[in-house]
Amino acid sequence: MRGSSLESPTKIGVFSVETGDLIKTFDPSGIVSSPGLSAIIRWTPDGQAIGYAATSGGISNIWTQSLSGGEPKKMTDFTTDKIFSFDWSKNGKQIVYARGALRNDLILIENF
Repeated sequence: MRGSSLESPTKIGVFSVETGDLIKTFDPSGIVSSPGLSAIIRWTPDGQAIGYAATSGGISNIWTQSLSGGEPKKMTDFTTDKIFSFDWSKNGKQIVYARGALRNDLILIENF
């Protein structure tokens, strides 16, 4: 995966463990690695797809991309907050995730 600058769009690459050769690349929509958050990518339990958390307008959702190609499939439909982490259950029927809002407050204390 490459960084998320305007000159270098994010890509997901699948490589052979045996040879190191690039097998496939995908252009996931909305995947962003922002300060304090890294891109979250997971294999599905059956190994037939990859899942990733994509953030748009400060809102994250989980998508899957089949290794056989085609369009990514949206797995969640959240309307607020960011996803910090996620993973599937072993049988692939449930997703566990941590999500919330990032808040930063700056406080100046003088004459302490």
